[in-house]
Amino acid sequence: MMRRAILGFLGGDPLATDLALAAGRHGLSSLDPLVPNLALFAGKGIGIALRDPGRLVLGDCFEDSASTAWGNYLELMADQAEGLTISRAPITGMPLYWLEAAGGVLLFSHLELIEGLDVALSVDEEYLRYLLSFSNFRTARTGLSGAQELLPGTALILGRGIPATETFWSPWPHARGRVGESDAPMLLEQRIRACVTAWANSRDSIVVELSGGLDSSIVAAALAQGGHTFSAATIATASPDGDERRFARAVAKSCGIDLVEYVHGDAVLDLTAGPAFLAPRPATYGVLAGIDAALGSATNEMSGGQHLYRDRWRQCLRDQSVDHAGARRVALARSAPAQPCRSRRLRSPLQCNRLEGRTGRLAAMARRTRCRLASRRWLLRADHAPR
Repeated sequence: MMRRAILGFLGGDPLATDLALAAGRHGLSSLDPLVPNLALFAGKGIGIALRDPGRLVLGDCFEDSASTAWGNYLELMADQAEGLTISRAPITGMPLYWLEAAGGVLLFSHLELIEGLDVALSVDEEYLRYLLSFSNFRTARTGLSGAQELLPGTALILGRGIPATETFWSPWPHARGRVGESDAPMLLEQRIRACVTAWANSRDSIVVELSGGLDSSIVAAALAQGGHTFSAATIATASPDGDERRFARAVAKSCGIDLVEYVHGDAVLDLTAGPAFLAPRPATYGVLAGIDAALGSATNEMSGGQHLYRDRWRQCLRDQSVDHAGARRVALARSAPAQPCRSRRLRSPLQCNRLEGRTGRLAAMARRTRCRLASRRWLLRADHAPR
């Protein structure tokens, strides 16, 4: 059963029967269509809200008068011309892929959902060449011909001829606002507290993945100052460059919370292992799966709790990409395994490459992975929800 998944088709009957069967296999429930010829299914772990007539929100959406709606959501809006616009939340947002098939448009959050459907899929070899050349620059293109991702801050416009996408959100109008240097720290603190509180109030219990770095420490401090009950888990490697437990312990002590630690060794990594999930993009399956299992073991020692931002990492595994390391820091989650800790000292692939001769190929690969996680924080990237 996939608790956080979406499957749909706009175009009538050609895929209706097979789509319903696929949704049933994965435990998805049918939703009322906003427009004619739309079949839409969602997992039971996804929040569903009909905000206005013709406006459906899937996921966690927070709105206030001071800013654009934010969170981890997809918004579907019908217009009078029976068209449909699907918008993905700025910066993060639930995953959604789309492709033209059977005279309509197929929508899916995970590739497993369309396995067995009468849809022609083939590897986009040109994309693989692009990925090897520009591995840190994510676009809507995937490794499957014809399949595209709806990127954060963009909208997919359907029902008006050829499907089209447009960007509806950009950081630049917000960055151009004039804020005095004396006011900026206070405003930033207020915004961080407001965001963390909004996420925390929507969860019954919380586990923070406390790497010891800046992002997770800020989230933990905001939770503690807000009076929220939570615990934390951290992972360390056998080598000193991957061991930041002293920082995690200091944060846990300051916040007055319990901390579970797990030391992860390279012996459990299988660099020849295939992906755990079908995915539209390739990545370093063996490294990611081993790290994921390690922190999963640490958090399993706790008595329940919903993870503060490790959901995003599990979906990165599902999509087999190593994107969104930064955005996952400010997201609350429902369940799932883990993400790797980040190295405080290494921040660029160039620095990692210099270490390869001294530390060996396996250790260098793990370090490069952590560096890519850090460097991709500042790129446009997709967030992903778990099963």
